[in-house]
Amino acid sequence: MTMGFVVYASHAGSPSCPCHFLIPHKVSSAPEGTQDTSLNIEHTYHNSPIIPHHKPYLAMSWNTSIYVGHVAIEGLATANGIQGNVAKALLDILHHHNIPHVFKWVDNIVIFRSLVQSITSTGSVPPFIYTFDLESGFELMMPLGVPWNPIECKGQDFAWSFKNVGFLWDLKNRCVSLPERKHTKIIAKIDSILSSPNLSIM
Repeated sequence: MTMGFVVYASHAGSPSCPCHFLIPHKVSSAPEGTQDTSLNIEHTYHNSPIIPHHKPYLAMSWNTSIYVGHVAIEGLATANGIQGNVAKALLDILHHHNIPHVFKWVDNIVIFRSLVQSITSTGSVPPFIYTFDLESGFELMMPLGVPWNPIECKGQDFAWSFKNVGFLWDLKNRCVSLPERKHTKIIAKIDSILSSPNLSIM
């Protein structure tokens, strides 16, 4: 069984904090019924084309110097700020449509939704009602033409728990743990190191 750790809210709720700091804050403060979907952009650094007449002015920073990166190697691998601007536009579109709790980390987009009504489940009627689902979210994002990975390959539909930056986040219990597969893999590595005849603590 994977050990879980309770997530506590902190000062990391600032909008200027990176996604991996905002996620713990959101999970720890999520009201009952909050769900999350995790989406992944396909071939992130290869799918944001550079307009030809922008190439002479495309700059990149390296070792405290600035260079003209008119030929961005591997798409945007040397100019990932461009991809970041596209992702920010995606967040702006969702914010405009009253979906405020959206976070990004490179090619990962995390969207939270909170219930607008809680009822007693009767037959086919769900116990929670939300203002949007994954399908309507995709419709809102369609104008930007984001090439999403198929949800079956990477990501998930709205649920009570989700994987992000290598961890499993549990919204119901407000805790975080390692996914079972990663947990097992790390334990195996530790066992291998500890059983090595060349192991030395000196």
